[in-house]
Amino acid sequence: LNGSSSGSVSIDAPASTTSGADLTFKLPIADGSAGQVLTTDGSGNWSWADQGVCIQYVQVESETDTDLGSHTSSAWTDAPSPFNSIQITPKRAGSKIKVVLNIAFYQDQGDLDFGITFSHKVGSGSFTRQGPQGSADDKGLFNGYFNSPGGAADYVWPVHIDYIDTPSSYSLGDVLTYKFEYKTNKDDCHWNGIRTKLGYARLEEWV
Repeated sequence: LNGSSSGSVSIDAPASTTSGADLTFKLPIADGSAGQVLTTDGSGNWSWADQGVCIQYVQVESETDTDLGSHTSSAWTDAPSPFNSIQITPKRAGSKIKVVLNIAFYQDQGDLDFGITFSHKVGSGSFTRQGPQGSADDKGLFNGYFNSPGGAADYVWPVHIDYIDTPSSYSLGDVLTYKFEYKTNKDDCHWNGIRTKLGYARLEEWV
């Protein structure tokens, strides 16, 4: 290939191919987008693809300390707003969604079991819960236990979830809705308390 003013670029074939086979490679029909790389389908067809990049994110934040009141034993309960409904519309088919949660979970009683997880749904469909299930309170993607000899205690759990979700059967234009959920065996636990800090949750689309 000759340059428009001077110089040239060449592509050289290897000295030999596997079993001396003749190979044909088909280039993409467009020039791709910034940051994309050439990939192959294993049959000689090349195409442009995004590689390991976050192409968008949605983040919610809150400094509110929420008393969760009476517990419902062994039942998942929606987290307080804004952690009970976070939406993202994927820009690519087959994307992975990185789900991040960072809050504090507080209790002032001993012998505490609790679990935190999330569910997602596609469009107006039904929610699908992630993580280990079961009747016990210490299930989900994050679980904690604290036994205070003598009864009352003050304890703050730093809760961090960092999970790659692969939602299935969505089409471009579909809205994915995520909600965090908890269950606990004690009343009056606090979501993001009691010494309030900035709690946040984030959805990232990765391709």
